[in-house]
Amino acid sequence: MILIFDGDCIFCQRVALWLQRHLADAHRVKPWQSFNVKELESVYGLTLEHVQTAVCWVDDTNIQAIYGHKAIGHALTSCDMMWAKIAGRLLLRQPFSCIAGKCYFLIARHRHHICSSHCKTD
Repeated sequence: MILIFDGDCIFCQRVALWLQRHLADAHRVKPWQSFNVKELESVYGLTLEHVQTAVCWVDDTNIQAIYGHKAIGHALTSCDMMWAKIAGRLLLRQPFSCIAGKCYFLIARHRHHICSSHCKTD
């Protein structure tokens, strides 16, 4: 399983680093910038637009990538801490999923402002 995030965003890097420390060894966390476009498409079924728009979670079956707050929810359910597992399950269930989706959209849209001048801008 792999979580693919924006490596140019300090906020995203911090969240990804925390997740990397708490996910099982079989899980990987990598910035989308470390892939070439062909690898993203052929191995993970992702386009550049997918990974530039939202964090992506791809399980071992590679059947379907999961994006945004649901990707974070799945990652949290795979963590080694019970509170993270519970938080992840809540993010995936209504009404919390609806709220989390709106929060994710706002954070993703303004992430470069959250981490101010430390983030690389397009």
